[in-house]
Amino acid sequence: MRLLSSLGVFTQTGNHFGLTPVGELLQSHSSRSMRDLAVMFNDPWSTAAWTELPHSVRTGGDGVTKAFGKNTFELFHDEPDQAANFHAAMTNFSRSVVDATLEAYDFSHFSHLADVGGGHGVLLGSILRHTPGLRGVLFDLPEVLAGAPAAGHLASLEDRVELQPGSFFETVPTGVDAYILKSIIHDWSDDHSRRILRLLRDQLAACDPENGRVLLCEMVVPDNGAPAPAKFLDIEMLVCTIGGKERTASTFSASRSAILAYLFPSRADWVRALGKQGGDSRIWAGIHYQIDNESGVALGESVAQKFIDWASKDGSQ
Repeated sequence: MRLLSSLGVFTQTGNHFGLTPVGELLQSHSSRSMRDLAVMFNDPWSTAAWTELPHSVRTGGDGVTKAFGKNTFELFHDEPDQAANFHAAMTNFSRSVVDATLEAYDFSHFSHLADVGGGHGVLLGSILRHTPGLRGVLFDLPEVLAGAPAAGHLASLEDRVELQPGSFFETVPTGVDAYILKSIIHDWSDDHSRRILRLLRDQLAACDPENGRVLLCEMVVPDNGAPAPAKFLDIEMLVCTIGGKERTASTFSASRSAILAYLFPSRADWVRALGKQGGDSRIWAGIHYQIDNESGVALGESVAQKFIDWASKDGSQ
């Protein structure tokens, strides 16, 4: 406890110890709890992957596959306890960015929103409660959605939410006018990401080509040398995913690589979210993509009928 006090987890007065704001994050009942995230980082799949960091740095291959012979999400099929810890950790993280996301974007423009890869529904449930009249689709793998009812994040919203199982590499919900993906694109390589976005593009083209939107909530790596959580998470993606990465704003907005409308910096400060004070390291809670045939379009302009974007970088239309 003395050691943890020196690191800011506890306060110490003589032989008496107390929790600091950082320490409170390890409490399961805290509204800002990161306990499940801490548990996940110490699960065998994560710790074994990090022992393969030299392999990942040398080859670009992920440490999970090197250690276990299968990638993270394949491994979770065989390790339900670790999978449960992972999904609980993702709920911790999603809860920490809910307020920032609601601040960053007005969801009242939409009638039907699909949360793609939405886990147990904490983000979607918060958006629906904040936006009366909006309907939602929670889309994820069947084994993930199985845990959503018990998690309780969609309680009292049953008449406005549909749980739809599937893989976003094969299909996405239809009949919606907006998609939101939080911490999904960073799990995958550029090629994998384009595959996901192509499916979203095609469905928006069929359903609402004028007003449809794809909303990505991702961290953004700053272009300077300042400390940033995204830089750590970038290495986590290198070690634990197949080609996943954190991207810079310039990468997102590169011509014909992505059509970036706006980045919304939130007042929610990541350092403060971790229980510290001050600092300039903010979470970029909303990255709003406008699928259009011009780069750098302004927020609010319609989606063009002709889609030339990241998802069609290979020249297909």
